[in-house]
Amino acid sequence: MISLLYYMGNFPYQYTVLIGLIILNLIYTILLFYPLNRQTSLFLIGAELLLDYILLYKTGVWNSPFLLYTLSTFLWLNIFWSGKKFFSLFIFYFSTLATLKLLIDFPSPEASEILMQKYVLQLFAFFGFVFLLNQFFRAFKKEYRRGMVVYRYIKTLADKKDLQSSKIHTEGAISKLFAIGDIYVLSFTDSKEKDLLRNSYTKLIQAGKYTKGNHHNEIVVRNYAGEKERLFYFPVKSASGVIGAVVYPLRKGMKIKRYEYLYLYLIGKVLANKERELLLEEENAKSLKEDFRKKMAQDMHDGIAQQLFFLNAMLFKLKMNLPEERSGKVDQILQDIEKQVKGSHQEIRDYIKDLRDEGEKEHIFDAIDQLVKRLTADKGLTVRFHTSGQPLNEDPDTVLIIYRFVQESLNNTLKHAKATSIEISLEVTQVQWSIHILDNGIGFDEELTNTKKESLGLIGMSERINEAGGTMSVNSELGAGTKITAILPRGRVKAHG
Repeated sequence: MISLLYYMGNFPYQYTVLIGLIILNLIYTILLFYPLNRQTSLFLIGAELLLDYILLYKTGVWNSPFLLYTLSTFLWLNIFWSGKKFFSLFIFYFSTLATLKLLIDFPSPEASEILMQKYVLQLFAFFGFVFLLNQFFRAFKKEYRRGMVVYRYIKTLADKKDLQSSKIHTEGAISKLFAIGDIYVLSFTDSKEKDLLRNSYTKLIQAGKYTKGNHHNEIVVRNYAGEKERLFYFPVKSASGVIGAVVYPLRKGMKIKRYEYLYLYLIGKVLANKERELLLEEENAKSLKEDFRKKMAQDMHDGIAQQLFFLNAMLFKLKMNLPEERSGKVDQILQDIEKQVKGSHQEIRDYIKDLRDEGEKEHIFDAIDQLVKRLTADKGLTVRFHTSGQPLNEDPDTVLIIYRFVQESLNNTLKHAKATSIEISLEVTQVQWSIHILDNGIGFDEELTNTKKESLGLIGMSERINEAGGTMSVNSELGAGTKITAILPRGRVKAHG
């Protein structure tokens, strides 16, 4: 519209054409307020270019007041078409127009040369302008997409509940940013890292003392195969110093521009804040858990344990005040009640001891060995306890589940099985834990037991194992004993899904 008004002074024809174009442009402008699909938009642009072709030819092509107007239509087309397709149509459009004009009008050679020079200069200037505009929008689109990747990364990182998933999420975001496959996000403070490659690169970087560097750099390390490997190293820093890094193996032709380090710097800051947040949450949860366990232990000590002690004292007083001529059956009943009360009292004391973490901070095999000896002492049981494997660096939650599983299984056996022997087997591999508890007791009917309230202990054990990603099975027959088996994945297996 501006170009038309600019050329109005040189317009040698009636203004009806100009008015018609103004109305047409108003219609197009109104249509832009509606959601037009790609085909409809291209149809409108094609109709516009065809009309422009006729107007340019009728008004002299080189000196036409519609030349700038036509070029603006090509800018509109450039929104939908770019690259070779756009520039090929542009060259074909104006070259055929100029050729047609020369063949039909036959201007003098001098006039044709001057007009063609002017025409070519105009088109060349527009060609260069559109080319630069394309480059600008291509770069803008690329950085806009990267900005959206970073935005979505920051937004979704808040949903991650542990450092492992946060690192995997960060690796995916950086991979999208720079189209690099082998990205590794390292944390120098994460003692629970189970990924072999991350562990390997962490040890190599720490051994080379690169963690003291505060700037990105290309480093050379010697991997465990004895080969030299070039890595790009970008430190992740917090207020306390370098706490991690982003590394990737350098391949031929791989390079990150200087301004692109801003993305890594931003992601590094966000990840450092997330790591600090997770650490605080873990410390708070641990503190709350310890406080809860201690409070529960104290409540049990002041409540149930004291009541059982008082009940035991009252039973003793009752025995002392019964007449001497009482029957032996009464004495037997009183002895059974006293035995049950003492047993319950001892069991409560054991639970209090466990809740206060006494004995559970030892090696898991030693802790369970002590548990078995404590629970089966003076029970007249033959106990066989077998272990296999090296449970080093196991997840504390997994250790606690195994401890509770063995404890609950033994308590059930001692209460209900009437067994004379029990065999406990703990086997650990790189992949899983296998726990087997076998007794020669009276057994039970599994279908009947599943309908009773007494099965709550078995249900609780099964739920605890299932939550840890494992499975539990119970095999029992009346008069043939019971075998309880639990299979648990190790902490590293759960971390990798």
